[in-house]
Amino acid sequence: MFGNAAASLNYQHSKARIKDAAPIQNELLEDLETIASQTNSLIIPAFEAAIGFGWGSYFNDKRWHFDLTAGYEFQFYYNQNAIIGEFYSSSDSDR
Repeated sequence: MFGNAAASLNYQHSKARIKDAAPIQNELLEDLETIASQTNSLIIPAFEAAIGFGWGSYFNDKRWHFDLTAGYEFQFYYNQNAIIGEFYSSSDSDR
């Protein structure tokens, strides 16, 4: 049997900008332009684990080794899409 677990803190820095233009129907044909921008620096925790079974054996006077393993592994990134959700919710409320 084998198992492994780990945790990490990932730093991410992002910049996002949305530019939206809507034409105004008047004699000057001006465009109304809306610009929203956001810069974020976040530390996001991540967790991973693996568990499974394995078997190994040496042969040919211990010159070769055969190993067979089967396991399950998963990774969990906490609140990974927070930047996208925060950006759209803040830019929608500003309008």
